[in-house]
Amino acid sequence: MDLCPQIANTTIANTTIQWGQLQADSVQTLAGNSYLRPDKGGALLPWVYTLLVLVAHLPTVILRVVKWEAAQTWCLATTTLTVVVYCLAYVSTQLAADKILVWTPLLLVIDAGAMAQILFLICEDKRVLVRIQKMIRSSLWYANASKLCAQLRVRLPGSRPERPAFEPIPSRPRALEDNAQGLPVPHPAMLQDYSIYVAVISFLLLLAIIILQILGLVGAVRANPGNLPLPAPWCSPIFQPFGIAVRDGNCRVYNVEMSSAKGVGCILIDGTIQRGWLKGTVWGTSVALILEFFDLCILTFVNSNARPRGVQMNRPWFTMFSGLAVLLVTLIFGIIYSSELPPGITEKVWVVVNLDKPTLWAGTLKSAGLRGAVIGWNDGLFEAWNDVYFGAWVSVGPQ
Repeated sequence: MDLCPQIANTTIANTTIQWGQLQADSVQTLAGNSYLRPDKGGALLPWVYTLLVLVAHLPTVILRVVKWEAAQTWCLATTTLTVVVYCLAYVSTQLAADKILVWTPLLLVIDAGAMAQILFLICEDKRVLVRIQKMIRSSLWYANASKLCAQLRVRLPGSRPERPAFEPIPSRPRALEDNAQGLPVPHPAMLQDYSIYVAVISFLLLLAIIILQILGLVGAVRANPGNLPLPAPWCSPIFQPFGIAVRDGNCRVYNVEMSSAKGVGCILIDGTIQRGWLKGTVWGTSVALILEFFDLCILTFVNSNARPRGVQMNRPWFTMFSGLAVLLVTLIFGIIYSSELPPGITEKVWVVVNLDKPTLWAGTLKSAGLRGAVIGWNDGLFEAWNDVYFGAWVSVGPQ
């Protein structure tokens, strides 16, 4: 085996033996390879999940451009699911720095654009603000307030100035409203219009997404101030049973935390990946909020009839393209992370096993693949469910 003179005089954890003594003895070899997977909360959204989300959003984005009404129900359903998943992730991880891969709010940007589009286009198409104003002005309390103000010679906001008695007041059926061409268009009563409820739900979901983004941004800023060391747990079956320490090819030593209930032992590796995603979350979420503001301006001030070169302009273009880009980047990194070992550890490792006496075993670590990513991400997401998700985990060993 490769000797590491710099750790020769280092005492192995929970023993009185030094590494130099074991390195001089014969080394046993473990048959075959074993995997190294992230512990709960240490995995990015598995690439197969990301691929499903991306495939679901691609046709939706096209529909939102050419015929946005056809995508309303699907957008509401997917956004509701996304908000629920993120709320669960925030509760389970408590926005811990080493679990940033589970709770990073970068994926929310495309759903924010979808909800803003539904809300603003319904308000424009159904003239919601005008109808709300008319509904308020036709209400009983407004009429009583108008009479009182008339006596006091005070005009309510939004009310029309008094007309001269001799001026004829044009009448129009209350069920009709003007469209862009000045022609009367019938609208159902305010509270009987299905689209109004869709607009309310989209507003609430948009508000929830913005709150989640702000909470995630604040959590990422506070998670690792000063770029402090950020250890992340990684687990392998060859670290247990009876494993107490691991040495890799770079002469780094890791203490093993045994978990017989899970069938693996875990070590703490420097969280280079987590630190990178913390920084990316801070910058990415900040940019996402700015892009969402630009899209809100487009939806507010650009008329739906504006079609330069046949392109419908009042669409949340920034969040649509940036949201797809974020999904694509997450897909690529998910594939890379599931096919490689984490930075800082080598494939060749030596495990100290303490049976009758400490002995050294040589083994080879490989990536845990998609299964490892699914276990790490799901365990982090559903950690708050405790026994409902994990079942009857128990600590095996002496009391």
